Amino acid sequence: MRYYFNLALPLLLAAAIVSGCLLPESRLHEATAPSTPAKSDAGDKTDASRTRDAGAKACTSAECDSHDAAPTPAIQDTTPCRDGECWWSREHDQCRSAGLPTDDGRPAEMSSDAFSVPDIYLGLSRIRLGGTNAAGAADNDAWQQLGLDLDGLCTLSRSCTDQMQQPCRAPTQQVPFDGSLCRDNTAASLMAVLPAVPELGERYGLSEEVFNCNLRNGSYNVILKISNYNGRSNDADVRVDFYISSGMVRRMNWQCPTPDFADLYPLWRLADRWKIDPDNLTGPITDDAALPDSKIADARAYVRSDYLVVHFPDHMLVRLAGNSAYRGFSWVSSQNVWTGELQAAQDGRWHIHDGIIAGRIGGADLIRSFRRVGLCETSSLRAFYDTIVTYVDQNVDLRLDGSIDADKPCDAVSFGWGYEASQLTPGPAEKSPQLVECCEPEIAIEDCASR
Repeated sequence: MRYYFNLALPLLLAAAIVSGCLLPESRLHEATAPSTPAKSDAGDKTDASRTRDAGAKACTSAECDSHDAAPTPAIQDTTPCRDGECWWSREHDQCRSAGLPTDDGRPAEMSSDAFSVPDIYLGLSRIRLGGTNAAGAADNDAWQQLGLDLDGLCTLSRSCTDQMQQPCRAPTQQVPFDGSLCRDNTAASLMAVLPAVPELGERYGLSEEVFNCNLRNGSYNVILKISNYNGRSNDADVRVDFYISSGMVRRMNWQCPTPDFADLYPLWRLADRWKIDPDNLTGPITDDAALPDSKIADARAYVRSDYLVVHFPDHMLVRLAGNSAYRGFSWVSSQNVWTGELQAAQDGRWHIHDGIIAGRIGGADLIRSFRRVGLCETSSLRAFYDTIVTYVDQNVDLRLDGSIDADKPCDAVSFGWGYEASQLTPGPAEKSPQLVECCEPEIAIEDCASR
């Protein structure tokens, strides 16, 4: 028997009833009765878009098909890109799949010392965790339209409902289902509904609005360094390094949360300098506005049809390192894939649009992520913590090591989050606040760490 389910909102609602907090009825209906998405014009581009390189190499049918099913024609680079659907997308077993960029998509053109642009440093300017659509409107079902097909299988996707292929053995008879175009994005289905419960969204800052306010405010960030890049639409060999930042050296003179912050305050400037966590560095910072290589990097990333493709190593810590009323958020993930459209604006500043951060988070690691924002069995909101633990335990949908075996238990949760990024300037080394579990938001991290 096949089961569709998303227990996040019903379970959180039950916890809210226990705590005396009820969700509005309209939110319950909106989250539990997903509607069929309207087609969007995925071909729209900003004025800063550059002309595609007609010489880009398309993958063959065999290269694009990463599993044993009969190969089908690859979707060419003319495919409009949005929210994880791009030139790597394909037809698979008579179903359209968002796909997953692999090394087979690497173009032929390479950079050289004579044609490499200076190193580019970029930080997140916006993140989407599944609760808003591309236009920024609230939509608890937006996670279905975001992310990648991480396992190459379709599991009860609403765009392919007759497919019931499982990459691993689900913990219950209720099988976690894929999003549209077979996207694997279970973690986002949980993150999308957390803001609906004020005790979680407001107190612990578990909402896109809080994360994006702090990104714009310069409270924290993660930084990418792109080097050995030819600056063109295609480059077969670029390097991408990853760094964690606990914020700008000189903070903005406004605080989060602030309603309508994106309309009231501009994004940080290119010249604003950002602190760099030394734990990521392979050596000391000796050059102003330049960083040594990171311990976390992809030395063989590439750019194809303007889209950057990065595969970071397993067990990678990604952290929005908060140290105020909000702890930010952190996660440890494997099988990491970062993509995004790399563009230079008219003023020469580089940006990434239509970015995707995707991968697998071990079930225990995702629970630890919530513990690190202070949500634990010892907190005053234990009912919510227990609910999240139950949800994660019942919704692991992939194998952490990337293997496909329906007889082995699932042990990881898929995620696919959207992002935008803008060029910035790195600054001095400064260690991020300590990661501590079960430290309530109103208590200083230092006080919790000394217990």
